[in-house]
Amino acid sequence: MLEVKKIFEELLNIDALTYDRGEVDIAKALYNIYLGLDYFKDHPENVKLLATDEDEFVRFNQMAMVQKGDSKDVVLIINTIDEPQLTGKYSKSDVKIIKSTLASNVVVLDELSKTDFDGNVMILNICDRYGNNKGMESAVKYIMSMKEEGYNFKAAITTHSFLTNGEEAIFFGAQAIIKPAIFVAGKTVRTLLFDEGLDPSYMLSTFARDLTLNSVLMDNYQNEVSEPIYVNRFIVPGGTEVQSSAWGYTSFMTSTVNQDLKAYMNNLKNLVINSYNKAIAELNTKYASYCLKRNIPFSPLKIRPKVYTWDEYLNEIITVRGNSVLSSLRNDVEDKINRSPDLPLSELRLQLVKNVYDKHKLADEPIIIIYFEEAPSQRVDITGTNTLQRDLMLSFTSAINTVKPTIKRRFFYPDMSYHSYLNLSEDYRDLKESLKFIPMARPEEYHRINNAAKLSIPTINVGGINKIQDGKFTFDEKYHFETYPALMIEGIKRLFKCN
Repeated sequence: MLEVKKIFEELLNIDALTYDRGEVDIAKALYNIYLGLDYFKDHPENVKLLATDEDEFVRFNQMAMVQKGDSKDVVLIINTIDEPQLTGKYSKSDVKIIKSTLASNVVVLDELSKTDFDGNVMILNICDRYGNNKGMESAVKYIMSMKEEGYNFKAAITTHSFLTNGEEAIFFGAQAIIKPAIFVAGKTVRTLLFDEGLDPSYMLSTFARDLTLNSVLMDNYQNEVSEPIYVNRFIVPGGTEVQSSAWGYTSFMTSTVNQDLKAYMNNLKNLVINSYNKAIAELNTKYASYCLKRNIPFSPLKIRPKVYTWDEYLNEIITVRGNSVLSSLRNDVEDKINRSPDLPLSELRLQLVKNVYDKHKLADEPIIIIYFEEAPSQRVDITGTNTLQRDLMLSFTSAINTVKPTIKRRFFYPDMSYHSYLNLSEDYRDLKESLKFIPMARPEEYHRINNAAKLSIPTINVGGINKIQDGKFTFDEKYHFETYPALMIEGIKRLFKCN
């Protein structure tokens, strides 16, 4: 075998942060590494740098493909090449896992190039996972073009890492990842009229408290449970008044394994309403005590904000202001993207919601708007419902039994993944319907759903593992440099023997 650790060290020396020069450097490094393999010295046309489409930055996905025989069958391996913009002990461990997977897959492709089988193994090393996913959007277009040329994608293997207390596992599918957000427009008042105002920071803190780890939003399927909801971002701008914050926002991360997204949004809205009512009741209790001590009459707080989902709020605005609101929104989107092409979707959508409220609000009263920051990723469920799924499951189950029988087989990868770009297990209409909860959903988000339905590639995750031991993240060299490549090689060999 190749010296995987040597390749790993070479890649580890390249800082490949998203939108940084290193994101290009590591793609070029991988290009040269693959060109140095014996197989690709004879087939240099099978190694490519693929420029991303409709991207403000010059970036590349990197492709390498081993072709054997006359078959058009393809097994696709998808890696991430960029690194998250994180700090601390987790970041260091995560970067090692990304680089070890890239290095080990060089070994995987080299070993498979020396094996007799009838088919094709293609690796796509994808940029911009931690940005706006331009890399994967471009990769899907490339895969679609290959399909039009007659290639048949038997399976896709993603290599995302996951956190574990020691468990080693592969995943026959992925959870639907949802990023809900809550925008609160408050009401600022003078000091002595505080009973007529609403402080967004108080409300958002209440929502964060009541929603975090709330089991009402969790569901289960195939004896597995979705991940709980937790706070992702919390923003409350400062001011000079007592009720100083005119608006605020918090976003969450959560998942589902068996729930339609319209029902999910309705459940979330009801939880927010209940949380708000509880908060007002608590404030009234405190206000009554205040009034008693001041010996002044008590009356319940006058403020009653309306709670909307994004589509409800936009429809109400359009009903009163007219369809010109939509044109204004589109112009805002184009302007912001042109000015800041690397602006995260979360920030773009927050600005859009705030601008709609500032420019088109119907009354100077507080409101609460609930929306999705981006299109939810589709739940992918590989259960053996067709021949391709059964072949994939059996091949890697057999590989596990050969390589390391203690490796677990789980149904749902618990984090963001590329599965949703390649396969579709969710109700098609439900996914399209969920886009109405997104402030100005982009065409790419519609395309992602359409393309996933067209591709329908059975997809599993065989990735790196961030092990936690004694409160510390550890990098397991034996797993990443020995177990992982052996499992990939064995699984793919068996997959090509399935007819």
